[in-house]
Amino acid sequence: MNRSIPFALIVFITIYWLPNALGGAHLSLSEQQIKNIGIEMITPESTQEVPVVQASARITIPPNQEFVVSAPYSGLVSSVEAALGEWVRKGQVLARINSPELLTLQRDLLNDSSELQLAAAKMRRDEMLLNEDVISQRRWQETRSQYKKQATLVNEAKQMLRIAGMSQTEIRQLLRTRRLSSTLNIHAPAGGVILKKKIVAGQPVGALTPLFRLANLDKLWLDISMPQERVKAIALNDQVTIEGSNIRAKVTLIGQSVNPDNQSVLVRAVIERNDSSVRPGQKVTVRLLKPAGRPMFDLPISAVMRAGEQSYVFARVEGGFEARRVTIAGREGQSVTISEGLNPGQPVVVKGVAALKANWLELGGGD
Repeated sequence: MNRSIPFALIVFITIYWLPNALGGAHLSLSEQQIKNIGIEMITPESTQEVPVVQASARITIPPNQEFVVSAPYSGLVSSVEAALGEWVRKGQVLARINSPELLTLQRDLLNDSSELQLAAAKMRRDEMLLNEDVISQRRWQETRSQYKKQATLVNEAKQMLRIAGMSQTEIRQLLRTRRLSSTLNIHAPAGGVILKKKIVAGQPVGALTPLFRLANLDKLWLDISMPQERVKAIALNDQVTIEGSNIRAKVTLIGQSVNPDNQSVLVRAVIERNDSSVRPGQKVTVRLLKPAGRPMFDLPISAVMRAGEQSYVFARVEGGFEARRVTIAGREGQSVTISEGLNPGQPVVVKGVAALKANWLELGGGD
């Protein structure tokens, strides 16, 4: 084989072609020649997972993590204590409502509590009379039944106040001081962030009017639109990554129906630890990963060259570089996963590949 080497590269490089087990060639370069050509290298990152498919997804909130806070009774909003987008803790006051209905509930509790005290006194007296055989057993049973009925009414009144937002401490204070208040405190049912605020101070509201929408964002869902022809490659507990972040999720659901609009299947993955880099409603691109079973390597696609039907990379060896035939296990975006042909810790050329390839083919590499 007698071929001429391009003049522009003769100044920088002296090449020797040596067949190897992978059908590549050994290109001998000095450190100065490597610098002059502008060759850059990286050490491939090892991975135990292979990207199976790339798909679009939307960040959603699990139903049990989302809450609508409503006014239990009608009234006039006296103050709003939480703003849109604010993080709140469980039990925090979100708003205050001046409610005449709350006064009625408090009055009912105080009246029922007074009646309960009278019923308790009567029951103690009849119990003493029963022990002295002054009254009949039936009279005692009627008295005890009246006491239990009144106790039930008191518990009911307390529960109504709890629904209105009063705490146990506030109810005990009401029973002790008998001082009524028309201020209805609206508390956060759980810790989270305010997603919607629907009231302003001075606004009248009716019973069950939605006031706030809040959600706990510690756990989120990825609703993935998976092409139906790729669903067979997915299994429960497979790992999912979001492009542009370090967030990982786990597949927990594979839908059993196909969306007729785009012929996709819903695949749901759970984000257990959200670092606030993704938000509900956001559309993202995800990659589904499978265990590799053996160490593989991630490389930029610029490091791989094609010769015929084969893929090669230039690996750093003593005295220069060696063209290595590699097997590509997967490709996502601008990166590929190499399953065979590379050694751990061996640098690979990512810039200057075209110059090395031209001379490798000039001398018969890849034949």
